[in-house]
Amino acid sequence: MSIRQTLNQNKKASAAAATAFVLIAAAILAYNFWPRRAPIWDKQFYSDDDGKTYFVDDKNRIPPYDHNGKTAVLASVFKTKSGNLFVGFLKEFSADNKKQVEAQITEAIKNGQPPESVPLLSGMSAPFLYEVKRPGDTKWVPMASAEGNQIQTQLKTPDGSEIDIAVMPPSD
Repeated sequence: MSIRQTLNQNKKASAAAATAFVLIAAAILAYNFWPRRAPIWDKQFYSDDDGKTYFVDDKNRIPPYDHNGKTAVLASVFKTKSGNLFVGFLKEFSADNKKQVEAQITEAIKNGQPPESVPLLSGMSAPFLYEVKRPGDTKWVPMASAEGNQIQTQLKTPDGSEIDIAVMPPSD
């Protein structure tokens, strides 16, 4: 007996199989083409003690800023293969760049736009605004410089173990 004859003789089973096939195909298509929403990171790690410790605060803070009487800067936190968390490097705006960013944020808010819509913070210009340094170093260097790149890519863990992954702050 051919497949066509079997399907003609079992119309209910054929309809159920066809419906299941269509539903499975629709589910596969929906899974593959449904827009995925990236997590919204509304928090960032900061340090006010040169990377010895870190804390979570609003991502829209413009470092350096005053935190309980101390100067706080962005902290890039990493996890070692042994599970320890540490600050790999610190980031801040230079004084001139901070003034520019704050002025643009003030203008954006005045126009009803979110702070992250500021042109200086989005796109390719952001790395050129920051300065970076390792915890314990005294000298800040431009993030987009060769030395800044080395600080970001040649991380030194406190315990000498390998780095596993960068850590994202918890989100609301």
